[in-house]
Amino acid sequence: MYRLGMKYVYRLGVVVMLVVAVSACGGSAQGEAARPIPEGHNATLPPGKYFSDEFKPRASFSLNKGWRDPYQTSSTLSLLAPERFCGPGCTYLDFWVVRSVLRVVSPYEAESQPAPNDIVAWLQANPNLKTEEPQQTTIGGLKGVQVDAAASHVPQEYLSGCMKDCLPLFEDPTDTSQHFGLYEGDKARFIVLDDIGGKTVTIAIRASADNFDAFLPYAHKVLDTVEWKGRSGESKATCVCN
Repeated sequence: MYRLGMKYVYRLGVVVMLVVAVSACGGSAQGEAARPIPEGHNATLPPGKYFSDEFKPRASFSLNKGWRDPYQTSSTLSLLAPERFCGPGCTYLDFWVVRSVLRVVSPYEAESQPAPNDIVAWLQANPNLKTEEPQQTTIGGLKGVQVDAAASHVPQEYLSGCMKDCLPLFEDPTDTSQHFGLYEGDKARFIVLDDIGGKTVTIAIRASADNFDAFLPYAHKVLDTVEWKGRSGESKATCVCN
């Protein structure tokens, strides 16, 4: 995902009807009280248990060391990775309830469209993306699909919401300055979960291709602690992935 100008530039992605497992406030199994995710540019979050108060559905999770620059709306929740994973571009873990997608219609313009029912199929059909074979995954007992992707073509004049040329993919309709997209050399893993609290949740793990393999297990340490209220009650996220 990205933010305009000096603001955040990638707001990649995601997003579940998540609640705290132990108490209404979100205490952890070890008795640690969950804290609301603070707002603030350049803020570094201490390790611990957090919950989203603006992003809906509500999510709770434990963060390991170094996560920073949290950002949330009712549709998106984004976390910037520790600095060691950044370079040449920045690295994010995003949660999205995707309501609008962006279709490139010219080298400098993208058209907003309602989100399709099948996000994975839409990613696979995107002519500007190179996708790997989708795989089944299970998170908290709920079946989902994951697919890794990289930009095969980046519009060389598309700068709306980007610090440099990028391939736009998702748009937050509550704040159209917030997009998710890929720069040249980026790689992302998309994890799509259907019917969580009546919503489709898309989790996006994005990094430069050089840092992707190193960042992936670090991001999954967070995903392994995600808790939410799904179709059959409270669950803990468990990823089956590469």
